[in-house]
Amino acid sequence: FFEEFFRNLGGTVDRRNFAAEVTDFGDLIAAFKKADPKPQAIYGASMPRTAVSLIEQVRDAGIDVPLLSGDGWDDEAIVEASKRNGIENIYFTTHPA
Repeated sequence: FFEEFFRNLGGTVDRRNFAAEVTDFGDLIAAFKKADPKPQAIYGASMPRTAVSLIEQVRDAGIDVPLLSGDGWDDEAIVEASKRNGIENIYFTTHPA
């Protein structure tokens, strides 16, 4: 849904897919760094088991654009990792409790 709505609002999307069990995002990060124009945000549709790795690796690579996702990032492990590592600029949507 994100891609469709973002494009309808005039944005561009460079879609990159990864397998659900991937924990090394080096190839994706290299693509982000080479992108021209540079991404203004990264939407990482993933579940908590890979999200912490993705978030930490993107930030460790010096990429500081907003990181976006859906309710797969609504997890205490992600909140704790962001606090522990001082990671900011992370946004996700979720359903009301």
